[in-house]
Amino acid sequence: MIFKIVYTISFLFLSSLSLFSQNEIIHFKIFDDKTKTPIQFGFILIKGENISSQSDEFGNVSIKAKALDTLVIYQLGYDLKKTTAFDIEKNNHIVLLKSKNLTLDEVIINSSKIDTIQATNNTIFLDFDFYDDFILALVDKGGRYNYLQLLDLDGNKISQKKLSVKSETIFKDCFENIHLLTTDSVFQIYYDYKNIILLNPFPISNYYGLLKPCECYHGNKYIFKTKQYRNLKNSYTMYDENKKGTKQIVAIVADSLAIKGFNMDYDINYFLEKRRRGLGYETSMDEIKKHIDELREDLPLSSDYLNLLSPIESEMKKIDTNFVLFAYTNKLVYEFSFDGKLNSKNTLIGFDDIKPKLYIDYDAKSFIFSEMNKNGIVTLFKYDISKNVFTHKFELENYYFIKKFKVKGDHIYFLNKDKTSDLVKTKILKENISWKRLNN
Repeated sequence: MIFKIVYTISFLFLSSLSLFSQNEIIHFKIFDDKTKTPIQFGFILIKGENISSQSDEFGNVSIKAKALDTLVIYQLGYDLKKTTAFDIEKNNHIVLLKSKNLTLDEVIINSSKIDTIQATNNTIFLDFDFYDDFILALVDKGGRYNYLQLLDLDGNKISQKKLSVKSETIFKDCFENIHLLTTDSVFQIYYDYKNIILLNPFPISNYYGLLKPCECYHGNKYIFKTKQYRNLKNSYTMYDENKKGTKQIVAIVADSLAIKGFNMDYDINYFLEKRRRGLGYETSMDEIKKHIDELREDLPLSSDYLNLLSPIESEMKKIDTNFVLFAYTNKLVYEFSFDGKLNSKNTLIGFDDIKPKLYIDYDAKSFIFSEMNKNGIVTLFKYDISKNVFTHKFELENYYFIKKFKVKGDHIYFLNKDKTSDLVKTKILKENISWKRLNN
């Protein structure tokens, strides 16, 4: 009797597997395990295969897989989950992800422990970023070509790839993809949870023309920043894949005082004087007036004058259900809907010495800004976007002029040159963050 039950179960299992004997398209939904709300635009890949997909705005996923293929499912702010197509089938095509959702109390700690990643070897870290819940590092081990290393958050090596191209820089785009940059090409870096893979390269012009200007996205809508008018003006344009060939200007921010001064220095009389002296602009006054902004942009300016034209500082991020534009130079913050409609406009408070760049820690749901004082000490500030105030700060003591740092959960990771030994080595240091509450 027992044998018959076991045989029946085995038969049913093998029958189910036969349904996936070849790659079949499976369909399922991803939900938050507590709120049961759909998880939009989550990432799904097949372990060991160059096959991936993404959930739509309703959490729906379609992907080719075999029964026992391992599906790796990940979204920023959630614990990574590994499962199989067979298990998804058994669970009624539902996958639940657990939110990390670290509260502020969870990330406030009393001591600052510092760890040096790969402290005992001569590996030099050139660059790094987070790849899901890993560290992806570009390292120099002394050979002709550098290496890519995938490390866990404690610095233990998981995978390594020797490069066949020269590079000292990696770059994370607005889609959270990481790329390797060379002098003439850009390679997307892909980890299939077995090996590190470099996808086919694109010309470096793609990086400067498409990847770098992309600020943020939601679903099929992408926000690109264009610098204009001697970098005194930033324009934000939305492209919607569902509306091919159309684009929408969402916002333009400009340093009006700097533009006014520049225009006064190079007004119509400047160009008329040049024309009178036979130095160009051989056209009518009306034509000069009509195209005066283009003429100003083409002017050869001295380096001293260019140094006076500080670029306007601004950036746009996707935060919760909005596109949020931080206009640092103008000390303003704007919130837009995903359709590009302006919802609110407020003054940024306390941003006088803040370095214009927002870092979002998705694990702790924190918005972090930084400043560096004249002695090179970096201070982090936790920002409450709903109240438009800084609530906590952390000072990175004993380390100076840190140029590269990342925050994940209750730790800060940063590149540091160790000059205490005969061989100068750049390592990744990991330190606990001890947040101090600010009195507002």
